[in-house]
Amino acid sequence: MPSGFSAPSGPAPKRRKISESCNVCRQKKTRCDGQRPVCSSCSTKGISCEYSKDSIVAIPASTLASIDARLSTLEQLMSGRTNVEACPPEACTDQDDDSVDNEPSALQQTPANVIIGILKHANHLDTSTARKTLNVSSQETTQVNTNNLKLPDRSDADLLLESYARQVYPVFPILHLPTLRASYERMWPPSQPGNVRLLTNNDVVLYATLNIVMALGRLNKVSIEPRMSREQAKAFYERARGLLTLDAIDSPSLETVQYALLTTQYLLFTSRFNRCHIAIGMAIRAAQSIKLDSGAEINGSQREGEMARRVWHSCILLERLVCSLFGRQVTSFAESTVPLPTPTDDEYLLEDKVDLQPPDRPAIIVAFNITIEIFRIIEDARWIIVPRAHLTLGELTTVLQLNERLDHIQGSLPTHLRNYTKSARGTQEPQDDIFVLQHVAIMIRIAHIRLLLLRSCILEAARQYVSSPVAELDPPRMADRLRLETCHICVRAAIDTIDLLDHNLHAPIRVMSCIALFTAFSAASVLVAASLVPELEEHYELPGTRFSQAINVLTNHRWQIDGVSSAKEQLEQFMKTVKEIKARRGTPTGPAITTVLRDVSTPDTQGDGLFDFDLSDPLWSLDWSSTVELPGF
Repeated sequence: MPSGFSAPSGPAPKRRKISESCNVCRQKKTRCDGQRPVCSSCSTKGISCEYSKDSIVAIPASTLASIDARLSTLEQLMSGRTNVEACPPEACTDQDDDSVDNEPSALQQTPANVIIGILKHANHLDTSTARKTLNVSSQETTQVNTNNLKLPDRSDADLLLESYARQVYPVFPILHLPTLRASYERMWPPSQPGNVRLLTNNDVVLYATLNIVMALGRLNKVSIEPRMSREQAKAFYERARGLLTLDAIDSPSLETVQYALLTTQYLLFTSRFNRCHIAIGMAIRAAQSIKLDSGAEINGSQREGEMARRVWHSCILLERLVCSLFGRQVTSFAESTVPLPTPTDDEYLLEDKVDLQPPDRPAIIVAFNITIEIFRIIEDARWIIVPRAHLTLGELTTVLQLNERLDHIQGSLPTHLRNYTKSARGTQEPQDDIFVLQHVAIMIRIAHIRLLLLRSCILEAARQYVSSPVAELDPPRMADRLRLETCHICVRAAIDTIDLLDHNLHAPIRVMSCIALFTAFSAASVLVAASLVPELEEHYELPGTRFSQAINVLTNHRWQIDGVSSAKEQLEQFMKTVKEIKARRGTPTGPAITTVLRDVSTPDTQGDGLFDFDLSDPLWSLDWSSTVELPGF
């Protein structure tokens, strides 16, 4: 295993001892770092700091002259920049920090850091506030733990960046990939003796962003020690969090919004549901504060305008995804006035002129725009996010209309996203694997929304079978037949979804995401519940081999996503409960099953045992977080 992927171990470096404490710290018996002329403790408390005369160490005049010259040079270089202050690890360590290693950072030992530390007391520096700031005003400095200002070894970092670019970016193109790569290359400058590199707030945002990118890349790099994926991804996340916490963004920029969106993406792989929901909320508020939601023309380059559109729609898209998974209320957005991004890939978005996508080259960004259309249905189906015990005929009609919209989107996919077995151009191209990935991602998203819309009918049918003796049911009516047909649509969707996810496990590059996991769970639950309805069970031989396939899909996500084992246990328990109910009821006899799906609400059946598996929960009780999290980022 490359060393850069390994989580750290070993003792933390010992604190460097000082020769003499100041008088105040000595009297109060508090820790003193011995810094001259004012120690950190006294500086923080704003009190006078004095040292005994016999402890004052004489500094040669030549040394003072050298420091003065270097400070003068730094003042000139830092004109128009914002300070980033290096602080000792013991002063900045997060109690929940799982950074990738605990050894002294090479960056921390450079002359640049020593001088930047000295600049803490150089209040006369004239720093101006740049447009892209971090979390402080122009007069303040930012404390940064320099242990977090680093990346893995170059070879390891290259692998993780490529994993992000091939498996994460095509599904959620939040960043401008050429800009990311160029910034990444600048993080590896050639070693030059005496070279002093100043750190700005933009550097801190970049380091934090790259670490989140590395975390997402690691989760999707299943070919290298998959058992370590979550642990090592978490280490990158904690390092980014140690550099930039979301609640510390006082002056948002496009870059900080992108960072918040990437953080949301990462948190979707974890059981930190509340933190994920709060993160996307912060991304949206930060985007609104810089007017990304206004739809106004941006007086800038083609690249700036397109990225502003892309980032705003990413905010809306991710919020709708998060809310659909967690059963939360979507923020009330009117139809966005921000136009969709143009179907132009990153390499054609220029700074100095306007370029167009070549007509013979399908754009990667097309799949993103299609996903936006898919999740617009969530806005029109907000009332159905939490499954109902009973749908009226009018509500059922609305559900079927929304399902038809999904059919239309699926049927109108462009050629390069419709056929995922060979190139749309007849020859194998480097981008074909990415188009395969995008096809699968789109189909999973369609399946997720479809099951979200239709599963209430399956649940209602299962409840009626459990609660009502078949012989007492009324003759079928038109509404009953409509409900049964809706159940058939839902079961077919669940079967197709599991087949798609099973096929995805053997693809060149796989979709490994929370939505794939949740959709597999939802589809398997539909099939198990549908097996309680005799006509559906007999027609589709439920649950059949699809249940085992769904369990296999969940198992293949166990190294990437928290809570897979819990999800498998819930499904298996649900299957056991359904089998017990069927055994108690025996083989159903009497009128056709169409009479089971009555157009009336069903009584509470909690006492029967089936609904120990809470089918009214938005995630079908898929809540793996046992504690309520505080919004501490």
